Order: sequence, then C-alpha cells, then structure tokens
Amino acid sequence: MNKEEILKKSRNSKNNEHFDSIVNKYLRTQSIIISCLCIMLVLFNLSIGKGYFELFAILLSIHVVLNFSLYKYYSKKMYFYFSGVYLLICLIYLILYIVSELKKVNIL
Repeated sequence: MNKEEILKKSRNSKNNEHFDSIVNKYLRTQSIIISCLCIMLVLFNLSIGKGYFELFAILLSIHVVLNFSLYKYYSKKMYFYFSGVYLLICLIYLILYIVSELKKVNIL
C-alpha cells in the first residue's frame, strides 16, 4: 500500500465512525421518545380504567430490537441478555393482552 491508499482508507473509516455515531444517537433518541410516549399512554389508560398490556408489549419490542442491534454492533453480552429479558417480558405482556381481549368478547 502506498501513502495515498492508506490516507483514503483512514478517511473512509472516519466517515463510517461519524455515520455510526449519528445513527447511534438517533436510535437512542428514538427509544427515549417512544418510551416516554408509551408511559404517558399507560398512565392515561390507567386513569380511565383501560388495560395497558399492548403498550408495554410495543415498548418492550422496540427495546428488544434496539438491544439486539447494539449486541450485533458492539458484541457485548450485556445487550444480548437485556434483549432476551425484554423479549420474555414482551411475550408475557402480549399474552396478557390477548387473554384480556378474549375475555372481553367472552371467548375465555
């Protein structure tokens, strides 16, 4: 490799790091906004006496995808464990939502 090829490769890697940083900040901001929105909707549903299982399922599914993406990118097992825990809790809330809806239409 000559000097120009090395410099070009270095510039490309810096651009990729900058792009990755922007995407990472975007994902974190998106996650925070959606989390706040879901929590506000849960509080509203609680105040009017409705169920909130579907909102937690949506919120947790977003965190499953986010943490699994972070695991794939950073290869840290902590993100993999969090995505597994979030997935388990998400499935529980989804089952609770389905059961509560089936009870409303007198199927269960």
